[in-house]
Amino acid sequence: MKLLKILTIICFFVSGCDRNNINNQLIVTDKFEVIEKETKNVDTDTLVVFDCDYVLITFKDQIFSSQYSNELKECIEKSLAKFPGKNRAEKYENVKGMVLLSSESMLVDEKMPSLVKNLQNRGVKTLVLTKMDPGPCGKIKSLIDWRVNDLKRLGLDFSKSFINLNKKELVELSKENAPVYDKGILATGTASKGETLAAFLRYADLNPKKVIFIDDKKKQIDSVKEAMEKLKIQFVGINYTGEKNVKFDRPFSKQRLEYQFKIFQEQGRYLSDAKADEERKKLGLENS
Repeated sequence: MKLLKILTIICFFVSGCDRNNINNQLIVTDKFEVIEKETKNVDTDTLVVFDCDYVLITFKDQIFSSQYSNELKECIEKSLAKFPGKNRAEKYENVKGMVLLSSESMLVDEKMPSLVKNLQNRGVKTLVLTKMDPGPCGKIKSLIDWRVNDLKRLGLDFSKSFINLNKKELVELSKENAPVYDKGILATGTASKGETLAAFLRYADLNPKKVIFIDDKKKQIDSVKEAMEKLKIQFVGINYTGEKNVKFDRPFSKQRLEYQFKIFQEQGRYLSDAKADEERKKLGLENS
């Protein structure tokens, strides 16, 4: 009889552990349809959170794609000496801001705005959680404002889920470069994505039963998963790599890239791939 009681207690705890494991899932996919399936039947007790770069949007010039991030960083580093700034960090932000202002974003998947609108129309709250400094960047006065407007241009408006929620700097996480929430966008500053989302839930007085988080980087998913576990919130992470399926108008060209940043250093203007190819053709450099 005593043995039966012991076995019953063990089974109870094991089943509880299994339930906890089942409640936290990781899905790896490059298919938009998987996101549709996972969000199709969620209810108003679910918060659906999207990363921005390479999940919602990418850029028309392939140099800004995740595949060539190292090449882009190298070109920016080489350009620092040509531009003003009190120190290296300030120069980097100035150059980065100038390049961003000249770049044009596009959707990773054309069906994403419809999915977000459908969730919002059903009363499911949606949010963007992005690893980004919220403040100024070169000539961009506010990166978070720039991001809000850029997403709206592409048909993505995340402010609808939190209409009565004011802009908020989450200073409890960092005194400098703290996370900022504004119009459905949550920029982390120097904080982690997990602690930023947890702080936002406290600010918004939000206690969802379930969080679905879609990001192209697993380490960011792990950060949010850990934070949601502490809050005892069911978690589904979708490691979405659909950006690799995006078809760019022009293939990457090292020669074009060198010309683009040569002009950028000399004239302070970044040429799109199409414009750079046009100018190089006039100069007889298209095959060089």
